[in-house]
Amino acid sequence: MKFFIPCLLLAGLTAGCTSIPTAGLDDPEAQLPDNAGIVAVQVVSNIKRLSKQIPHWKEVIVLQASQTEAEKQHVFSIPAMDTGYTETRAFVGGLAPGTYRIAGLWGQLHTDNGTYTLSASVPREMGRFQVETGRLSTLGTLVFQPFDELSTSLTESTFLISRLPDVENLEALVKGRFPDKYSELVQVDPLDWEPDSNSEYRNAVSQLVRSHAYTANVQPPRPDGTRLIGGLLGSIFALKHGATWERHLVPTSHAITAVSTFPNGRILAGAERGQVFVSGPELDKWVAFPLPSRDGFVSHIGALTEDSWYAISDLHDSAELWRRSFDQDWERVAVIERDSRPSDLFDTNELFVIESIPDNERIAAVVTIWSGESKYTFYPRRSGIQKIEVSEWDNLEQQPNGIWSGRPAGFWGSIKKPSYSIDQGDHWIEVESDAYKHKSPPFVLQRDHIVSSGHPSRLDESLQGGRALSRSTIYGWESTSNGRRWKLLPPLPEGCTEIERQISTRTQMFCITEDGRIMQSSDIANSWQHATGGRPPMNALPVENTPQR
Repeated sequence: MKFFIPCLLLAGLTAGCTSIPTAGLDDPEAQLPDNAGIVAVQVVSNIKRLSKQIPHWKEVIVLQASQTEAEKQHVFSIPAMDTGYTETRAFVGGLAPGTYRIAGLWGQLHTDNGTYTLSASVPREMGRFQVETGRLSTLGTLVFQPFDELSTSLTESTFLISRLPDVENLEALVKGRFPDKYSELVQVDPLDWEPDSNSEYRNAVSQLVRSHAYTANVQPPRPDGTRLIGGLLGSIFALKHGATWERHLVPTSHAITAVSTFPNGRILAGAERGQVFVSGPELDKWVAFPLPSRDGFVSHIGALTEDSWYAISDLHDSAELWRRSFDQDWERVAVIERDSRPSDLFDTNELFVIESIPDNERIAAVVTIWSGESKYTFYPRRSGIQKIEVSEWDNLEQQPNGIWSGRPAGFWGSIKKPSYSIDQGDHWIEVESDAYKHKSPPFVLQRDHIVSSGHPSRLDESLQGGRALSRSTIYGWESTSNGRRWKLLPPLPEGCTEIERQISTRTQMFCITEDGRIMQSSDIANSWQHATGGRPPMNALPVENTPQR
């Protein structure tokens, strides 16, 4: 038995593919049998994105275990659900009674020039499951782990697909998303995978993959200097006092999308589908405080006082600000409408949140939220939320030194100059940037001393230093004259596109590569070292005992 296999990944422009009947529970084109049972499964790809064109799997392919992929009348597609998710995808479908297995994963993107596709076959050793009339089958979470780059052309890539221990309540997902269909089910325990002899190996593989979870969400440092990064598969990376990165595991297979701490060191973690967790005093146990609504992911979270906290649930077209304490349930403070800019092709409709503590307060964080041309301010010791009209931003954040850095919105995000503020947004200083095209807002070490990253925008011998500049390479740039003259620094590490400004300081700068490595520089971006993270090596896989079949 091999759980990692060389497999042909179809990644390129194709004319289309053979149609497979859909079994999606909410797909209007699905023709579900009257005697169907319901199947639910999640898929996590432990990578930044599957390919440049395809970020996530779009379909799970299932077939009756006694049949082959060539017998299309027994093959079905279950489309992905992304409500409440950022990285994970759920698949819920209706199938006739029988024994099935998951045969493959499928991704697709239609363009004017054709269709990009990506597929991965699932080995038979993954297991089989039963579907019964009027019953629910919950299959937990599958993880897709590549061991090399997935090319955008037809290539042979090595990857692993395995089952994780079932820590997610997919029954609750089905009940909340499809209440009418759930009410028609027989109210007994859901069906699961059929028992087999591979569980020990799968558990070992799961531990390995979780220990190399992709680092996804950088958070602002806490008042004590702790740096926090949320990762996939319930992972949190923490750096205290500039020492060694520590890893904490939250009891979920969902992505940790927001992280913060209480003054006593307890960790707050927000995740996909409205999940919220608080660690115990010794950081060894977690208590769940899920939001009332599971249709969003927690984009921001933080302590308000010593025993209360807030969470922002991102619903894509709007956001909800919630607060609670240990002895009082969640209270929805405000609904924030998301402004859209249809003229901007690359508008992400993103929220920007800055948390601050007034000088006269021991702890009582003020939460400021930007959405389009609206600015919301929440004072936890006052009632309600204040709203004013402001200029629109494409990017905005607070650095560890208190300086605000951002890029004002402009047509296609390329007109207005990056800016920074040393007085919490009351006044803004524009950064001159004729020498190169900003990839992201600058990192301001102090006033007039700026380090940034981006592509060359013009040829200049004084900047080149006799070297040919590649537009495909992200370079580091340094200026001590507010951007009027730039010094070319070495390229950022391969796979890095920007300096992580929210956690970087003059003595410690960080960037994250596309394969999840956290890179660190102690000499103002002149050289970089691998701090932690990255793909698991194939030689670390456990040696399996070949099962009897």
